[in-house]
Amino acid sequence: MKSKSLREDLTELIETIVVYKFRTLTREEIRKMLNIADTTLRDTQYFKEVREEAKQERDREIATKLLAEGTSIELIKKVTGLSESDLKALQPEKKS
Repeated sequence: MKSKSLREDLTELIETIVVYKFRTLTREEIRKMLNIADTTLRDTQYFKEVREEAKQERDREIATKLLAEGTSIELIKKVTGLSESDLKALQPEKKS
């Protein structure tokens, strides 16, 4: 059991190094180069973190647009899951 965990950790480390080293390659090209299944890449911590960062960025983009349209902070919090302080930071500055 422990050796499997070590193997997974090493595989993840190698995949992360490859992703950083070959930034211009697509996920498919990296997958083919390493001869690994797409599901293996998706299970890596790196892939999960990138997916979460992309989701958070998208939530901020949506929240910014909704704030500009005058949507209430409470509704935006409910829809995006962003905190009230995050939303207040995204609000456009009011001109005096």
